Amino acid sequence: MHWIDHYSEKTYRVITRGHHSTARSARVKAYGDTLRDYEYHPASKCSDSSGRPCTKQTIGLLQRRHFRIDYIVPIGKESNNLEGVDAGVVHSEQEVYTNYPDTRHDEWTTRYLPALR
Repeated sequence: MHWIDHYSEKTYRVITRGHHSTARSARVKAYGDTLRDYEYHPASKCSDSSGRPCTKQTIGLLQRRHFRIDYIVPIGKESNNLEGVDAGVVHSEQEVYTNYPDTRHDEWTTRYLPALR
């Protein structure tokens, strides 16, 4: 199979073995790689017994993480392409984000203005 770089339009041979791509090939994850990675993936929604975020090496009884939301930034459906940023297919987050600021709930109104009062 071949893989085409969206930006340079160069064609590469797809490989699933080895740790890195080469000048002529693109290393992709096989289903087995994904299953092996899942065993040690960090549970981002959980914390350990002392309240710290979980890592790949965390063991024991996990608990839900607690967090506080400072403000909300509405974004458009273009954010569905964020997986492409993580995968390296889309080179810039600015290409997928469309912010729709709401001055009633922006950071200035919710954080700084109350602190000044």
